[in-house]
Amino acid sequence: MKNYLLLLSLLVYSSCDIPNNTRNPYAGRVTNSSLNNGNSNGTGNSTDNGTGSNTGGGSGTVTTVTIPTEAQRCNWHNGVTGNYENPSSDIGNFNICKSSTNPKNIYFQIETPITTTNICFIPTSNITGSSNSFYIGEPRCFKADTNKKIYLVDMMFNRQFFESYPLTGVMIMKDESFDYPYPFNQKSLHPDAYLYCSEMLYQRGISSYCETFKNVNKYTYHKF
Repeated sequence: MKNYLLLLSLLVYSSCDIPNNTRNPYAGRVTNSSLNNGNSNGTGNSTDNGTGSNTGGGSGTVTTVTIPTEAQRCNWHNGVTGNYENPSSDIGNFNICKSSTNPKNIYFQIETPITTTNICFIPTSNITGSSNSFYIGEPRCFKADTNKKIYLVDMMFNRQFFESYPLTGVMIMKDESFDYPYPFNQKSLHPDAYLYCSEMLYQRGISSYCETFKNVNKYTYHKF
């Protein structure tokens, strides 16, 4: 009953951030198809594959990856050479980069494709001189189902009162559910659990939800 009243009271403040295993906290989450197809509504896209001739003794072609102009300063695997610089126990090795021209765009490349679930990206910022970060917009989720693409993810800065903060980092996690222990005591999608713990900390000063979220450790934080 105590937990129910706590959840109900927070609903008055922020109806989007209640963890629930039957819905997403934001209706505007990006889908895999909208990212891969590059819809005209600005939800995002991914770079097309290119092909290069095989200069070896055999026949055929090798698939290469087109690197966007606004991300060429960063490290990528082009399909033939290159490294994956960022390790993650949850999603495997990946590369990530902020756009050099659009402060809301990031580019992402994964070494081992994940076809069973979406990966979610939540934009974060931090106050100068502080190591604590906070989310500034809704999750953007899609299937990173090939390592032959560099995905463009257009982040949204739409958390009320935080819209003007710059993008300094990103939380990355699978859009999977997990039985979160106390004080959640329920199954929740990882992005929902993060958003909820953030609201509990911000609005009520309760840190136990974020401590549990961190202990479950189903996320990767990347600082730009």
